[in-house]
This record gives sequence, C-alpha cells and structure tokens, in this order.
Amino acid sequence: MTTRLPLGEINLSAAVSEFQGRFGSAAALSYSTSGADASISALIRILSPQYANASLLPTSDRNLLEFNLAGSLNLGRAVRIYALHSSAPSRYQNFTQRDTIGLSINLNSQMTINLSGSRYLNQGQEPDNQLFLGLNYFLGNNRTSSLTFQQQSGKNSMVAAVQQPLPTQTGFGFLLRGNATDNQDTSTSLTLQYQAPFGLYGLTFESLNQNSPINFNIAGSLVFLDGRLYASRPIQNSFALVQIPDVPGVVTYVNGQDYGTTNKQGYVFLPNLQPNYGNQIRISADNLPLAYNTIGTSQVIAPPYRGGGIIRFVVEKTQAVTGLLRVKKGKETLIPGYGEISVEGNAQVSPIGKEGEFYLDNLKPGTYQVKIDFKEGICQFPLEVPTSEAIVSQLGTLTCTLSP
Repeated sequence: MTTRLPLGEINLSAAVSEFQGRFGSAAALSYSTSGADASISALIRILSPQYANASLLPTSDRNLLEFNLAGSLNLGRAVRIYALHSSAPSRYQNFTQRDTIGLSINLNSQMTINLSGSRYLNQGQEPDNQLFLGLNYFLGNNRTSSLTFQQQSGKNSMVAAVQQPLPTQTGFGFLLRGNATDNQDTSTSLTLQYQAPFGLYGLTFESLNQNSPINFNIAGSLVFLDGRLYASRPIQNSFALVQIPDVPGVVTYVNGQDYGTTNKQGYVFLPNLQPNYGNQIRISADNLPLAYNTIGTSQVIAPPYRGGGIIRFVVEKTQAVTGLLRVKKGKETLIPGYGEISVEGNAQVSPIGKEGEFYLDNLKPGTYQVKIDFKEGICQFPLEVPTSEAIVSQLGTLTCTLSP
C-alpha cells in the first residue's frame, strides 16, 4: 500500500507464508522524498525466522530486522554529498552495520571525481575501513575512461579502464581494464562484444600473472510466438513482437530508443523490455511509404516477467490515380473540362482540368462509384483502382456514358 504525503510518500507491505507446516510473516515500511537539491529515503523490514518465499527457505539465513537510511544534498550545480547507513541482525551471522559518506564533483561536462569512505562492522570482528577515489572522463562517442583507487582491509588497489557499452540495437562494445595491487599483482583484461539482431558474441582476453586465457562466448534465444520462430539476442526480462504487415523498413522505438526496423514481412522482435511496466512502443511515421496511412503510431505494453506480447499497428495502403475523362452523350464524345469528380462515400472532390485531366488520392484498391459533374449534366460510372506498388497509377482515358 502506497500513500502520497504532502512531502514524499510512504509504502507499507506485508506477507504471510506457509512451508511444510511452518508459518512465517514479513513486513516492510519505507519512506522517500526527493526534490531538486535534496533527497532522503528510509526502510525498515522485518522477517520472522520461519518466513519463506520462492528464493528463501525457512532454514536459510536472513536479516531479521533491517534498517536502511540514505540521503543526498546538492551544493550548487557541481557538488553533491551523500550518506548511507544500513544495519541488520541476522539469524546466524549476528549484527552487521555499514556507514558510508561520499562526495561527487563535476569538474566540467566531461570529468567527474568521486570520493567516499565506508566503515563495516561485523559482530566479533575488527572494523573494516574502506576508502574509494575515482576519476571518470567522458571521451565522446559513448566512450568513457576511469581511474580508481581503493583501500580495503589495509590493502591498496588501482584500476584503470576504458569502455564503450553495447548499444540498444546492433553494434560493438568493449572494455579494457588494468588492475594493480600493492603486493605487485597485476592483471589486464580486454572484452570485445558485438550485439547482432540474432545473438550476442563476445571475446575475452585475460592476463593474470603467467596465465593468459582467451574465451569466446555466444549467447542468444529462440522464441516461438504467433506461429513463428524468432531468433534474438539473450532475453533477460520481457519481449514483444511488433507487426506492421507487409511494410518493411519502419524504425521502431522503445521508450524513445531505437530498437530496430521491420523486416520484409513487416515484423520486428523487441527483446529485453521492462517486465510489469508500461513500455511505450512507437513507430516512425516518416518511414512509412507515401501510399500508407496509419491509425496510430504509439502503443503501451506491460508484459509479464519472461513473457511477451504482440503489438499490431493498423496501416492501410492507399492509392492515387490519374487519367483523362470523357463523357459519351449519344453519338457525341464530350470533354468534361472544368467540372468536378467525386467518389461516393468519400468527401473528396477533385476539379477536372481543361482536357479532362483528373487526380484522386487516398483510395484503397477496389471498385468505386464516381460522379462527374460538369456543365452538360451529371454522369456516374464505376472506377477501378488497381493494386500497384506505384504511388500514382495512370488509368489512361476513362469514358462515362451519360444517361438520356
């Protein structure tokens, strides 16, 4: 249950379990508020010794009472300080506590410095103090570099890294990482990844002392949906299939990010959507051929975890036609120049040129009853709109017989 307050919101949840005759309970109370310059959150969670769920057995260790507190404050545009506290007595490992205070400084649009200190307390053990110092630099083209120093349990380590994350669609990513410790242990690793429409391919090289193993990894998934089998990248969360029948090359976006284009059948498979959350799926109307109209370009889907759905966008192929008009009146053939031609059931009215030229658009393939209205009278006849890949179909000279 969530309740919004004048300042922030509060959430209360509770659960009861039964496993092999053992009953257990759990409850959690949380509060959070955030603003432009400050935020704070707190959580209290209680688990009974016999509480169980899909990932926790009654005999498993657990935090019986957990308390978390976090807050941050912006000191101007470039500086942010934050603090974290967590403490919990567990069933078997007694009491643990962690306190952290940190500072983040944006030196410019490309460089950030992070500094934090932490203290770990475990009942029956000496306190463990940690220090972290990091420098991040944005290289451009979605590439970043970092240099970090960490002191933990009296040991020092330094890590330098350059990375480019994988794009949401297809493309390359890499991570080059070097590590050194104060006991002269060094290691280097290089990971190269390529994300294809049908899989994820990776090559990893690691140099650790005298060992230099090379690993090659391939990962993907097969999904049977709506009577078809789709090969895709690894699916970690949820998925969806977008259908725009027989319209290839249409760019599809998920929450504003380019996720792919429709294939020759007009389908595109979307892996790794947010489960149980509204994902906005949008198609680009700019990619639709001129002869197609769509009723809508955006839909929202909230698939279950490891589940999927089908999103169909209704598009209609329309045709433009042009040609010359003639009206037969007895033995005489007339040119209905400067008249009008209209389609029954359609608000469209098009002027007729001096030589009988006409143009009609937004018509689906089929037969229509049309009307020629000119100075000699009104003439009606059936107009056949053909199925064609052309944007404008040339119908030639069409003749309408005027009723006496």
